[in-house]
Amino acid sequence: MKQQETLFAMPKPARAKPRQLMHVMDAGDYRGSFSADRPDRHCARFRCRRCELETEWIRMDTVSESKRGIPCPACNKVDSMFLPLKAEYFDAFVSGHKTTEYRQNGPRFNDATCKRFRRVVLSSGYGKHNRCLGMITEFSISQEPCERDDWKACFGDLVCDVACIEINAFPGVPVP
Repeated sequence: MKQQETLFAMPKPARAKPRQLMHVMDAGDYRGSFSADRPDRHCARFRCRRCELETEWIRMDTVSESKRGIPCPACNKVDSMFLPLKAEYFDAFVSGHKTTEYRQNGPRFNDATCKRFRRVVLSSGYGKHNRCLGMITEFSISQEPCERDDWKACFGDLVCDVACIEINAFPGVPVP
């Protein structure tokens, strides 16, 4: 049977390039400080089959969310969030001693711009020499960090909503 011709021949839209996903390599139950209000929370470690990049333990809401996979920050060329840091905090992220960055909640750092699994480029200052690739794993808003000594050293006695951005850093991965 011959296919009917369309009245208005419109070109088909270009198909989006498929995302490269990281898949679960290990999973389990998370027994953290928030377990009392969410006892069914799970955690998983992910690995990319293309570039062999591995994550640390990431908290997930459900097992199904883990099985779906997460986008690989090294293989997928998406827009990155640029975070310039002081050298001491950059070194702490690279060594793994620091996992959470605190910024003022506002138009640049909020729940819309700091989505889970978004790619992050951590930089020691604004230069292009010391950079590290990372991925946002959690985001929350709190006023508790305003009481910390390092917050007061940077912002003084400013009390405001603080964007708490948990980042999983990948020190050996080259930043494009």
